Amino acid sequence: MAANDSFFQKKKPAAVLKHAVLAEYLNVFCAMVGGSFSGPVWLVDGYAGPGTYDADDDGEPVTGSPIVALEIAEKAAQWKSPRNIRCAFIEQKPNYLKQLRSNVKPFQDRGCHALVLGGEVQEQLPKAWEEVGTSPVLTLLDPFGVSMARGMMTGTLLGRSKPPSEVLLNINVEAVSRHGGYLQR
Repeated sequence: MAANDSFFQKKKPAAVLKHAVLAEYLNVFCAMVGGSFSGPVWLVDGYAGPGTYDADDDGEPVTGSPIVALEIAEKAAQWKSPRNIRCAFIEQKPNYLKQLRSNVKPFQDRGCHALVLGGEVQEQLPKAWEEVGTSPVLTLLDPFGVSMARGMMTGTLLGRSKPPSEVLLNINVEAVSRHGGYLQR
């Protein structure tokens, strides 16, 4: 069992906060940027997970970041000045990928543009951004553990010179501190 296998069993307080930040940030990003650019605004979620958590105490499944984003995309399409929010979700674990595809399908059937890519974020992020093209993009990176390779951070994420591109990155400070302690030994 991987260290993160139990994460989607029940929604953790950190995930509640992360999804609230994502929802608020995505709304503002799309409202501001979408008003300045014609065409779609993208969200790329690099560690999407299955899209939902197991049922809460009321028996209802709890939404994860992909469903949060797709619900905002549906609402934004109905705004007075509609926004075309498109999503790309990357998930490495095959069982989560299968669940993610299933959870995203009803949104796709209703007309939401959602691309689901299977594999490691380092491999799939360039493919997602190829799909994004010259559109504005908000990238959510919420890896388990420390983070990602330096080259990915400096080359891929910071090297993008296209219309407004922002990155929401969740770094586990405790893990960084723990690994830093090992390096000092």
